[in-house]
Amino acid sequence: MVWGTQKMELGNYAAAKGKTLGLVASAGLGPLSVYAHGATYNADVDVDYTVANPQNNPALPANGTHVAFQSSVDWTKRLAVGAQLNLILLRFSAEYGMGRYKTFSAKAAIGLR
Repeated sequence: MVWGTQKMELGNYAAAKGKTLGLVASAGLGPLSVYAHGATYNADVDVDYTVANPQNNPALPANGTHVAFQSSVDWTKRLAVGAQLNLILLRFSAEYGMGRYKTFSAKAAIGLR
């Protein structure tokens, strides 16, 4: 079982927090292992600041402009399946994720363990 929480603050300017809950199952046979990871997660972001642009740089908003917004990711589900092949010094892995966004990742690494 996987459980996690994250919180980040940037002074009085921004705050973000997120939570995740999931399960991981894996099986291996020799140098090959396969796994599945199911998870659900959510996040909230709150930004609130006033722009300081005393020299009126045209690339920035006007001095004193108030910027504020909130954004949320409702509880979202994700399932990923993957495999890893461990050779003597090389590790190859690939993962396909399904949920709100479809993802694919692959990795080749050197390992001594």
